[in-house]
Amino acid sequence: MLIFNGLSVLKRINNQDKMLRILQLILGVVALGFAAQIAINLGSLYPVPITAQSMVVLMIAHLYQWKWGSACIFIYLLVGLLGLPVFSNFSGGWAAFSGKSMGFLLGFFFAALVVGKMAEKQDVGFLKVSQQFFIGSLVILLCGYLGLLRFLDVKTAFIKGVVPFLPGMIIKVFVGALLIIIMQRFRCLMKQS
Repeated sequence: MLIFNGLSVLKRINNQDKMLRILQLILGVVALGFAAQIAINLGSLYPVPITAQSMVVLMIAHLYQWKWGSACIFIYLLVGLLGLPVFSNFSGGWAAFSGKSMGFLLGFFFAALVVGKMAEKQDVGFLKVSQQFFIGSLVILLCGYLGLLRFLDVKTAFIKGVVPFLPGMIIKVFVGALLIIIMQRFRCLMKQS
């Protein structure tokens, strides 16, 4: 349904806009694949690595808003599911998708919907963007936690699948929001010149 909705939107926009949109989607997927490789493995005791993906997901959701942001994340997940090595540690395919990271990966999609929708309705300001990114991060962590319940008990899933990500989440929210504000200011400067 999402794919058909996206295709009908593409039919209504001119060729130059189509090319720009396709380029944005490709850029988003590439950025996500690259961010997946920026990883900190916490060792064999922890089920999934800490990556830069969640920050890139939130930035894409904010910049592309909900329709195109969620479409970009969907394409990224589909590309990885089909076997291209875009997930962490250059992995891809069903085994990589359906493992312990599955909840986090699905959380990316839901976070893109939430953050993208919020971005459409709010002004761009550091506090507003930080709020969006914080809520989006909580969505990702909740989905990741729920996904880990297939493998771990409730307490262990929380201790190993949520707690280690909290400090990084705060840093990624701050850095991502700061990057958005810098990009917005740069865009304004470019329009003025």
